[in-house]
Amino acid sequence: MQSFTQPPDRLNLNLMIGLSLSLLIGLSLSQTAAASDANLGPSGGVSLSGEAGGTTSLLAAIAQAPRDQFGNACLGFGTATANHHLTVSEPRSNIMFQVESHDRRNQDTTLVVKGPNGFLLCGDDTSSTNPAAQAIANELPSGTYDIWVGSFDQKVRMSYTLTIQPKP
Repeated sequence: MQSFTQPPDRLNLNLMIGLSLSLLIGLSLSQTAAASDANLGPSGGVSLSGEAGGTTSLLAAIAQAPRDQFGNACLGFGTATANHHLTVSEPRSNIMFQVESHDRRNQDTTLVVKGPNGFLLCGDDTSSTNPAAQAIANELPSGTYDIWVGSFDQKVRMSYTLTIQPKP
């Protein structure tokens, strides 16, 4: 009876290819990791990092309104799921959300924050010369907020830092 076993070198090659594919799939799945959680207490602020951008229209899928209750335009592209969840333990006033891109080209970021009782806050450029997204909530009721950080341009991805703190 003949045996049809693979030579050891061929078996090792197949094993290495299988392990490499498993690693690539694992890394790909980690890029869509769950949102990070943070708490905003009665004083101080919080800083969060992540990757912005995607193919989902933040206006159409998330904000569902061209402007938030403060008159800010809701723009950009991101992911269907929030980048962050923020729990506010006590109501806060004059809280600034600001996104800084880590990309050396200073990519144009956008921001959408959805909270309890229909709360919607959107942000775009800090100024005409600074494409960092910024938005200020005059009143931030206690509750849980979903935060999306997006890119002004579809399919552009970049790393960022989101700072949430009292307005200076």
